[in-house]
Amino acid sequence: MSDPFASSRLKLSRAKKDLAKLKRQAVIAVGKQTYEMLAEAHPDKPDLVVYKMRLAKDLPDTISEIAGHVVDNLRSALDHVMYGVAVASGCAKPLNAYFPFSKDASTFESNLKGRCADVPREIWPLLRTYKPYKGGENLLFALNEVCTANKHKLIIPVGSVTIAAGVSAAGIGFMSMPYPRPVWNSVKNEMELFTLHRSGTSQFKCNFQFGVYIAFGEVGITSGKSAIPILDEFVSMVETILREIEAESKRLGIIN
Repeated sequence: MSDPFASSRLKLSRAKKDLAKLKRQAVIAVGKQTYEMLAEAHPDKPDLVVYKMRLAKDLPDTISEIAGHVVDNLRSALDHVMYGVAVASGCAKPLNAYFPFSKDASTFESNLKGRCADVPREIWPLLRTYKPYKGGENLLFALNEVCTANKHKLIIPVGSVTIAAGVSAAGIGFMSMPYPRPVWNSVKNEMELFTLHRSGTSQFKCNFQFGVYIAFGEVGITSGKSAIPILDEFVSMVETILREIEAESKRLGIIN
């Protein structure tokens, strides 16, 4: 019998290669990002001026495309390992051999009986330990969320700001800053830094340091979080699951 887990390993390998490619291209894309400082009238208070930092451009579409390939291959690897176990157990043409992602704990058992009907029941206790639903193992649930998201805006640029070490904000007159920190607006690619009176009687000095990183867009629990570390965790998590399912299949005598 041919290796029932060959295709799941291949999917994992492709995901790793795509992630390495993404890391290289992300460094280049972030390095090319520029930003501008601008002042705009306050939308509700005409006597105030809002000062902002805005990125000049979106990320290249290829960044989201490659990230999409990573999560698609990882998600497929989990389905392929289920199919492989089913075939190895003697089911010639499995129709229900998918990884049992579920929306919550209450639907997991029914999904297990449906989506994994052709998977040997001896494997089910191991699958239960993964808790692939919201409120269970949230990182695993997040992989499924990201996989089904709109890939066009899967990855977005995010600006970050800090006040240089040893330098504090100082000024006279009216001044306000977002509390507890500036918040990134992913729709406008900008961040409000501080607000002053339009009259010119307010003065404000502060040494801001800006940075840019790539993050997930509006995608469930990963929304706004740095993408590369989470994708690294996705790869490690899927690799562990594949290894454990293969080891359990050997222990149970499903494969030699």
